[in-house]
Amino acid sequence: MVVVFLSLGLLVSSLAVRCDLQNDQVYTCQARDTLFGVTISEVSAEQVYDIASELTCKGAGPNKGCSAHAEFNTATGEIIILSALYTNPDQVQKAVNALKPLMADKATPIDMVFPPSTFTSIVLYSVISCLFILFVLFAFIFLFGKDPKDLEARAIDLRRKN
Repeated sequence: MVVVFLSLGLLVSSLAVRCDLQNDQVYTCQARDTLFGVTISEVSAEQVYDIASELTCKGAGPNKGCSAHAEFNTATGEIIILSALYTNPDQVQKAVNALKPLMADKATPIDMVFPPSTFTSIVLYSVISCLFILFVLFAFIFLFGKDPKDLEARAIDLRRKN
């Protein structure tokens, strides 16, 4: 059960980005991976002037799987990946498209949170709802079920007529 929740948690991680403009017109940025509001990992970058995305695909044809990551470009030439968990290509591109114009306009502070995809959220809520229903069912059976040692309790037997 714990493994299921951890696996689902990796799918629903969100990305929080905060950048502050410095006197030399570059940013100091922090990016945090959060899972249900709890910080899992954090990356800091100095002298950030731009943000970009990198798409990586493996396989061919219908089996091709792609992942992406957003990356800070620094004045020192260093490329710093924002998140190892936030890899959905569509979501990463949305994050880059939202942050890039703000950096170009030298907005400060930049403080944004990018949620998981809608599909992932629907799947997570569906799984949690099913698990909750099963929990309630088992609790009901446990609390109101008959004791198998009770001789007065009758099991329903479809083979014989009552």
